[in-house]
Amino acid sequence: MHSIFEAFGKMQSLEASHPDVQVQVATLQAYITENFYTCTKEILQGLGLMYVEDERFTVNIDRAGGPGTASFVSQAIAVYCQE
Repeated sequence: MHSIFEAFGKMQSLEASHPDVQVQVATLQAYITENFYTCTKEILQGLGLMYVEDERFTVNIDRAGGPGTASFVSQAIAVYCQE
């Protein structure tokens, strides 16, 4: 999972709605589904909020991808879940 957030960190110069970023969100969703539990869009949306509202998640995600990664992932998830 670390590598998924690391990749998000490298994409921060793109818009959250950029197709490459959205593919990365789908990759995150698939990883969660394959390794933990079925990650519906509703669950994913909740995770996106938790990534910025719970400091424990924010710190770890930003550690993997660099400062601002958790916020960027949260924004990208919000876009993904609206579609």
